[in-house]
Parts: sequence; structure tokens; C-alpha cells
Amino acid sequence: MGLYITLGRFFVDAKKRANTVYGITSDRIIISSGIFSREIKSINIKTLSDITINQKSDNSGTITLGPADFRNVMMQGIEWPGLKQPTRLEFIEDVKNVYDQIINLQRQK
Repeated sequence: MGLYITLGRFFVDAKKRANTVYGITSDRIIISSGIFSREIKSINIKTLSDITINQKSDNSGTITLGPADFRNVMMQGIEWPGLKQPTRLEFIEDVKNVYDQIINLQRQK
């Protein structure tokens, strides 16, 4: 257990990120991820209440979908067992362009 906490979790996280694919349609944001089994999450764009962008100087970044839980803010994004993480699109190149696409799709009727 200690080995996983010290080193293993970084390798598991890297493998999970390598297997994650994001897609945007006119109605939904689709996230496909998983290491040992495939998990597909589908989110309705029209019903998203909060969308937050975090852009780095190289124009890459993260888009957080939905409201942020104050406990996640206190933990500064660190995953903790039992604490539900907000849905995020992470390590997106040209993140502002993707953010603008989502906002434009939300505004369409």
C-alpha cells in the first residue's frame, strides 16, 4: 500500500490519462477512459451549469464541467478517496478554443 501511495499512483494516473479520449458533439461531451475496463461518460452540453477554464501560458489547460465542491477547492485538485471529483477535460491543447466551442454550443437552440 505504501509503495502505491508513494510511486504507484503516478504510474496508474499516467496510464489512465494515456487511455482518455474526449469528444464534443452538437449535444454532448463524451469522455472515454479506463485502464482495465472502458468507462464512457456522456454529459449534456445544454444542461451544464458551470464551466471553468484554467489556461496556462502555453495555451494548454483544463476545463472543469459543473459546479466545484468547496472540498475540492480546499484539496487543490488532489484526489481523495470518497471525495467526488468534478468532471474535467485535462491537458487540452488550445484550451480556449475548446472552451469557446462548448459555450457556442450551449447558446445554440
